[in-house]
Amino acid sequence: MKNRISFIFFSSILLFASCGKSAEHLLLEAEKYDELGQYEKGIEILNEAIRIKPDYLGAYINRGAYKSSLEKYDQAISDYQKVLELDPKNTLATYNIGNSYRQAGNLNKAKEYYDLAFQTKGGELITIDYEPNSIIEKSFYDVPSAEIYYNRGLVHYDLYDYEKAYSDFMNSLKSNYEPADNNYMIGACLFMSGNTELACEHYKKAIELGDELAKSEFEKHCGK
Repeated sequence: MKNRISFIFFSSILLFASCGKSAEHLLLEAEKYDELGQYEKGIEILNEAIRIKPDYLGAYINRGAYKSSLEKYDQAISDYQKVLELDPKNTLATYNIGNSYRQAGNLNKAKEYYDLAFQTKGGELITIDYEPNSIIEKSFYDVPSAEIYYNRGLVHYDLYDYEKAYSDFMNSLKSNYEPADNNYMIGACLFMSGNTELACEHYKKAIELGDELAKSEFEKHCGK
């Protein structure tokens, strides 16, 4: 099964030009250490950014992501929860809490926060995706619906709810999000549900998109 978890970081690039405050400078400096994998140093710098600007949402979000990279999930969740205290409908913080719980192995809490992430976007029936822009502030803290569907699908799969997992992966695939991974996981859901023929079709699509795991599953269950 695919086990990709990516924490989304807040980017200050668009805001930086308009404000240029010391806290924003520090966030950019911390990002350089993130690129080097020096998360402790990044956290140290963001501590100072938060001291200067205690309501700086981006600093809390990125500090939480660095802590998650260090497997300090409880501390990461605390940072994201601080964001939600300041901005209760912050999609990015809500989504990253789901990721932290999933990495920590608490699948039910992960599902709860992925569900809440959709609610911050208006609900699954009327969800809105924003492209980053300097006019709509909410766009800085948005997460594409397809990405939330994909990660919630992985949780449903791990909880053995293959029907819901299948639905999530199909919804994610509709937006052409990670088509190889989605086809692989759709195939896995179908296989676990007993529909080997259709599973093989999706494994084959994943193979065509370069997925090596799908190739292994296809050879095992569908013939060479």
